[in-house]
Amino acid sequence: MRDWVDIIIEPIRPTYRTPEYNDSEDAGMDVFAANEEDILIASGDTKIIPLGFKLQIPPGYEIQVRPRSGNTVKTYLRVANSPGTVDCNYRGEVGVIMQNSSNPGYCSGFLSISGGLDYLKNSLIPLSEQRGGTYRICKGDKIAQFVLARVPGIKLIEGKVDAGSEARKGGFGSSDEKVSS
Repeated sequence: MRDWVDIIIEPIRPTYRTPEYNDSEDAGMDVFAANEEDILIASGDTKIIPLGFKLQIPPGYEIQVRPRSGNTVKTYLRVANSPGTVDCNYRGEVGVIMQNSSNPGYCSGFLSISGGLDYLKNSLIPLSEQRGGTYRICKGDKIAQFVLARVPGIKLIEGKVDAGSEARKGGFGSSDEKVSS
């Protein structure tokens, strides 16, 4: 049995669609693009896709903006700051920062997030083989998902840090290094 938290949503665009769970047990709610006109994201570009609403999240919570696994597997579109955060005190329009991570210059044409291959000038090749191209985000496309998370505050206490059992100090990637004996 899950707990339910009330979140106030205020539509601000006529193209908005209420986020929804695909299944009542899903962790994430699908969110939908609310742009009035198609948004094109060329190889290497990053754009904010509007969702068409504002939120009022209770203190002590955040909404995490995460990629949809299907979009990540089938396209080169990424939620650029994954997971993104909607803070409880943010009152502006919510959007999703999307990046086209495909290699520029391989092919030209438009790829659709909702339907795979939309239009391609030079050739018809499967989306899984695309290495470049411009994605078209249409009104109503499922572009990401929301996950509600409790956010306890961090209370920093100045003091000496315990070395721990193995005193790991290497930092980024150091746990992958082999130790010779």
